Amino acid sequence: MSLRIAVDPPEVELGPGGAVGLTVGIGNASDLVESYGVTVQGLPVGGSVRAVPASLTLRPGESGQVRLTISTDPARPPLAGQTVLGVVVRSPYRPEVLRCEEVVLHSEAAPGLALTLNPEVVGGRRPRAELVVANEGNTALDVELAGRDAEQAVRVAFEPGWVRLPAGGRARVEVTARARRPLSGKPVRRPVTVTASAAGAQGRATLVLAQRPLVPGGALNLAAAAAGVAVLAA
Repeated sequence: MSLRIAVDPPEVELGPGGAVGLTVGIGNASDLVESYGVTVQGLPVGGSVRAVPASLTLRPGESGQVRLTISTDPARPPLAGQTVLGVVVRSPYRPEVLRCEEVVLHSEAAPGLALTLNPEVVGGRRPRAELVVANEGNTALDVELAGRDAEQAVRVAFEPGWVRLPAGGRARVEVTARARRPLSGKPVRRPVTVTASAAGAQGRATLVLAQRPLVPGGALNLAAAAAGVAVLAA
């Protein structure tokens, strides 16, 4: 065998936006001077690798090392779980001089949720909105939905009440918000905090329920004034 390689460590852990180093030991067991390059096969989406030095030249019986740095893009985290990478050492001049060692990459879970409401203000006879729940993390999530206002006057319902989302997945949910209308006075606006919760992640959005009084303020005042006049007349 004209080429010997060893990769250390054989297993690594890597989070979104992180970097991890590997050392590749290379031994020239041939009777010729050889140059070697190192590449990594099977990198997850958003992953990149840097080799220092980019090329290693060894005389017969000589050994050397190449330092690899594997990085991930924080905006495109790899799926959580285990990936087997292939560290390949080859000669650019002799295709038959090639060796590969496996390295296990453990990608850490990075859950994330984002919510979008359309519209953000509801009212009238059909106070409904569409809620878009987006899984922005790298692992599947079971998402529970809830809504609450400070006065606890609004009843909030979701259809469906919970969703299961794969990494990068989205779901559309119908939100209904109802409350007793004020008898009189000015229109009211009731802010409702909508939350989506899953293991290690939470998203929030605000839905406003706008309501008009059952009896307009001016009409109620006019009725009261008329009643007062009737009493005085009597």
